[in-house]
Amino acid sequence: MKNDMQNLLLNDYNIDFNSLRNKTILITGASGLIGLHLLSSLKKIQKDLNITIYTWNKTKNELFDFIFENCITIYSDITEITDLNFLPNFDLIIHSSGYGQPNKFLQNKIKTIEINTTVTLRLLNKLNPDGSFLFISSSEVYNGLYESNVTEDRIGLTNPTHPRSPYIESKRCGEAICNIFRENGQNIKVVRLGIT
Repeated sequence: MKNDMQNLLLNDYNIDFNSLRNKTILITGASGLIGLHLLSSLKKIQKDLNITIYTWNKTKNELFDFIFENCITIYSDITEITDLNFLPNFDLIIHSSGYGQPNKFLQNKIKTIEINTTVTLRLLNKLNPDGSFLFISSSEVYNGLYESNVTEDRIGLTNPTHPRSPYIESKRCGEAICNIFRENGQNIKVVRLGIT
């Protein structure tokens, strides 16, 4: 992981991080696979660009304590979002909370729906007017399509009674919420990750 972050920051990808200078960033799900890698990258440039990083994790993971140094970390269930009321607005929010593994997102279907819908809406309301928001969606939104070359404008045909529908449909709804904010002029991005 350290090598991945070092390669990223050596400008192998020609990324200009100066737009993050003096920004306040929130990463939800920062102890998960995606959030942890994004946080690790930001940590490498945090001091040089004077970035304030907030992380939101359901539980503490001592294995990665060193990554959370110099971050303001909230340890609570993000669906119990009263803590959000006491936080500042953010310049960048990366919403990567939730589980991508079926055995985990099927354990609590209601929380899965809440993370992708209600929490997404509340987080978007904590975004500064000129801020940016990244919603981590899923390639599962294509479930039910049988073509080999699927484009982003195609959506799957999942039945609401399908066992995985709480995850799939809530990701779609989260995308719809993001699109409404984008239509209102905010900088909102959605990525649909596949098997990661």
